[in-house]
Amino acid sequence: MKKIIKIVSLVLVFAVITAVLAEFNFSDPPGTSKDADGDLSDGNIVKTDYSTFAVNSALIGTGSVSVSARSCILCTSDGMVIYEKQADVPLPMASITKVMSVIVALEKIEDLKDTVVVSPLAVGIEGSSVYLREGERVDFETLLYSAMLESANDATTALAIAVSGTEEAFVAEMNRKADELGMSNTEFQNPHGLSEDGHYTTARDYARLMAYALENDTFRQIISTRKKVVAADDGSFTRVLTNHNRLLITYKGMLGGKTGYTRASGRTLVTAAQRNETTLICVTIDASNDWNDHTSLYDLGFQTVRTEVLTPENCGTELPVAAGSKESVTLTIKEDFPITIPINSEVTVDYVQPHMRFAPVKKGESFGYAVYYIDGKKAGEIPLYADEDILGAEPEIKSGIIDKIKGFFRKEGN
Repeated sequence: MKKIIKIVSLVLVFAVITAVLAEFNFSDPPGTSKDADGDLSDGNIVKTDYSTFAVNSALIGTGSVSVSARSCILCTSDGMVIYEKQADVPLPMASITKVMSVIVALEKIEDLKDTVVVSPLAVGIEGSSVYLREGERVDFETLLYSAMLESANDATTALAIAVSGTEEAFVAEMNRKADELGMSNTEFQNPHGLSEDGHYTTARDYARLMAYALENDTFRQIISTRKKVVAADDGSFTRVLTNHNRLLITYKGMLGGKTGYTRASGRTLVTAAQRNETTLICVTIDASNDWNDHTSLYDLGFQTVRTEVLTPENCGTELPVAAGSKESVTLTIKEDFPITIPINSEVTVDYVQPHMRFAPVKKGESFGYAVYYIDGKKAGEIPLYADEDILGAEPEIKSGIIDKIKGFFRKEGN
């Protein structure tokens, strides 16, 4: 009989322990995305959903502005629309095509200093040119800068052939990237932008592409360069590459962009500008006065929105730690995270996290996330990470539990 009582008592003790442990939610909060190693899969934050970029946000621009463009859009780098005009009308794009060409190439090239032999198919392309010679050896860096600064059609064609083997294969890569980014109203037929049936885009699609391209540091460096001097491979001459984007000189905060023109498209222009952590993107298509359009739209934008920065210092919370060298660990975001909002809006943050954790805890381990709201409306989530190691005291805890169970049975045996 005593043996039965002991067995029943043992079951009851472990049931109590299980119930206590269950009271604490050790699992990750609902909606926390993990990869195979248990870490949040997207680093510091889920990346921009380019399929909905500049679509789901409300139009917030309230100022008066007049633009010459047939189609245009002004938005924040995370997709908040400030102003738009016929932004979904498919139109010829001219040389702003090269934004896609350059970003596709950058994601394929391993070393910008690697040299390629200029294909005869890239020589003598009509329009803007840096006058490449058949068989000339040119590094990828020169081709990229020539494409973006001088809008060189020969350099862009040479780049496409060097990266993908043929111009057609490279254009297929451009269209795959467009599909990946949700550019549903865009189709590429060539890498340079010369007029061709079925080669078109929209202002909204190109803002989406520009936002994506700005995530690439090399792309940002190229578009911000005013002038670059490059020597021929044999040292016999140099090329002086000059950026055609005059806003780099005339507009405060201009990051850079790409110009374009054909008779079919009219003047096209895509640019990005930044002031006080706020990054804006502007696209105009068929704009007779595009420099003024971009200046006016940016002036409106910087008067309409501001950026609030969440940092590891101001965006964090405490997680209780059981049986550890410390009673809690600080959970923070990994790096500064800027949020662009309407000028009079407010950002608030709430935290979704486990109730507690048993030690040990590893620095950089992910636990829940910060949810940020703009004027009370949920706007996004940022993963939280432990900012230090917390050592465990598991042997002592186990010993204490075993001693209590032994004591319980000794009492029962009496």
